[in-house]
Amino acid sequence: MPEGISGFRDDGANYLQILKGMVTNLQDLNTRRTIISILQRLNPSVSALELDSIRDPKDAIVSHKFGEQVFPLTLAQESDGFRRFYAYLLALYQSSAKQTLLFEEPENGIYPGALALLANEFKAAPAAGRGQIILTTHSPGLLDHFSEEEIRVVDLDEGQTRIGRISREQQEALKEQLLEPGELLTVDPARIAEAKAAFQ
Repeated sequence: MPEGISGFRDDGANYLQILKGMVTNLQDLNTRRTIISILQRLNPSVSALELDSIRDPKDAIVSHKFGEQVFPLTLAQESDGFRRFYAYLLALYQSSAKQTLLFEEPENGIYPGALALLANEFKAAPAAGRGQIILTTHSPGLLDHFSEEEIRVVDLDEGQTRIGRISREQQEALKEQLLEPGELLTVDPARIAEAKAAFQ
């Protein structure tokens, strides 16, 4: 990562600097290939993602291939959902990896069909040494991609915030496939397992 950059900012405003760090660092070549591969699963026409200038980048260029023709678009010309998805990838694959990454309602603005791909990236990050991932969500569709062991409930009880595993009954219902994880937000609202639940 270039000097003076501490990582991907919360608002994503320094995405060009993060991308420049990946482009100029030959060790990040596999990271760049991985990101392109993931973007191709989102949109098969994506063939490349480069900076308009290595020295003084002003924009990221996304190339789309249709047959033998390649159409370059600036990142600003891409859909909001594509840009958000790409921002999550930059956060997850940045060098040096963060110890913990927090994402609040990452489903917002993401194509419903891309939720599985996004969930897989979140789940793979810790094992790949890219940090612990903590998500908050109100999306049944996103929650469906996580197991009961990965889900925690946040509850406000007499002015105190409590965080804990889901109730034992709900854990069993999920294990026996009587309940889908997303139904913890719709059919059977998630409950904390014990009255004295602490952060687990």
